[in-house]
Amino acid sequence: MKGKAKVKNGVVLLGLLALLVVAAMALSVSAQDGDKIVIAHRGASGYLPEHTLEAYTMAYALGADYIEPDLVLTNDSEFICLHDIHLYTGFPRKIPCGRLSVQGSDFCRDD
Repeated sequence: MKGKAKVKNGVVLLGLLALLVVAAMALSVSAQDGDKIVIAHRGASGYLPEHTLEAYTMAYALGADYIEPDLVLTNDSEFICLHDIHLYTGFPRKIPCGRLSVQGSDFCRDD
């Protein structure tokens, strides 16, 4: 199973490398023409939640030339789009019931 994961990761990384090469070539050609390039980092994250299909669609609709996601490799060797590589869910440490609030917009502890 680990051999298949390595092959899968290799194919994904090779695809990403090819994408970067094509993007670099397009950037250099466009830079020579004097045109500006619009790169939507995490999609249209100023309008919609970042790394969602809706944010990517809106970025395209607004005229973005490229969409640049934050790719993170998980412990089970899967790539996901996530901005914070140090995401902490609060577990395995238990947070007592009532210490979290869903009233606010930030879902932070009520300390």
